[in-house]
Amino acid sequence: MDEEAVRHPGVREPGRREPAQHLVVEGAGRVSSRRGSPKSAHLATIPYASCSYRDARQDVAVAECHAAWDPDPARSRHLFAEPEPPLGFDPAAMFAGGLESPDAGIVVLRPWRLRWAEASDMAAGGGPVVWTPSDAPVGR
Repeated sequence: MDEEAVRHPGVREPGRREPAQHLVVEGAGRVSSRRGSPKSAHLATIPYASCSYRDARQDVAVAECHAAWDPDPARSRHLFAEPEPPLGFDPAAMFAGGLESPDAGIVVLRPWRLRWAEASDMAAGGGPVVWTPSDAPVGR
């Protein structure tokens, strides 16, 4: 699995077709989302999220994270517009007023466990690599 895939895993909410926009900066992921979505109530009671990525070869990465609305989203709005494609995106495609829209929010994801594996390693009987903040990667 390439390093870029692990650093920028896809994020999917069950039942949602809206593309998730994500960036990883300084050890924390940032995901744009609608403040009026069911996610707001979810984060208020259960401040955790699981983010997963799978590529065409069936290589996988999963990030288990603490999740919270960014209390100062203005400080990270620029992160979504500055990167070159495919990482950046035009916030107006998701929010009528861009990330300045009252319904736009940024969720900060701080991982407490990362797991990744290549399908070929798993097929050969290997296990995933697991990382937690208190230890170095193990497995394979």
